[in-house]
Amino acid sequence: MTLDTQIREFQNYARNSLQSGQPSQALSLLTQARELDPESAPTLMLQAIAMSRLNQPAMASETFAQAVALAPFDAKILYNYAVHLYSFGFRAEALETVRRGLEVNPEHPASQELARRLEGEDTAGLRSNSPPRMAAVPRGGYEEVGVHTIPFLGRVSVLWSGIGWTLAALSFVAFIFAISQLLSAGSSSDFMEVFTAGAAYAWLQGLYVFSLVATVLYGAVDLIDRRGTFAWLIPLVLMPLVLLGWLALPLYLLSRAK
Repeated sequence: MTLDTQIREFQNYARNSLQSGQPSQALSLLTQARELDPESAPTLMLQAIAMSRLNQPAMASETFAQAVALAPFDAKILYNYAVHLYSFGFRAEALETVRRGLEVNPEHPASQELARRLEGEDTAGLRSNSPPRMAAVPRGGYEEVGVHTIPFLGRVSVLWSGIGWTLAALSFVAFIFAISQLLSAGSSSDFMEVFTAGAAYAWLQGLYVFSLVATVLYGAVDLIDRRGTFAWLIPLVLMPLVLLGWLALPLYLLSRAK
């Protein structure tokens, strides 16, 4: 088991503990995760959430600040930090933080909702240097886990990831057979012309079209489900067009696992 895998396991166990209302247990697990990697921003975020749940606002704020310093462009961390600040009465600071998150990811629904709520409230008179205090505001909204907008995919996340890797494998098969056809043609230098020529390779052409369409659809659905950055659709569309879907999809799958 690699170090990254161990850290992710601690994080997943901690998320489950937070969801089941056991922040003390989550904090213990995250302390072990930080021993393996003291500068893991996701670990720090979860640790800050656990501290906030344990009514330790000052420590939670400090830990959130460390997470933001390590990952200043992580919209999820900024959102959770904003919720924490809001929960303890720092509405002005929460609004500033959630706006930073929206600059990173303008399409993050939870951040949009929180910003609208904060903008509709009177933030006058709240001083940044005032001591932390509990506010009579909802404490819900934390994103301890990757949010699934499509609940079914959240329940079959392992199977869904497996489908992604299978599509990448199919794209690789199409690529290998296309290379073989190119080498056998010899005289032609047009890669796509060779690939699309010959009735004997009709099945290969079908595989190419299927892997292209399936890769784009898979990426689009997954981005919607995880509220991801839709800029990923550019490589997920362009690379499969030149038989590089087997490279684009694994890059995307690996990036979302970070």
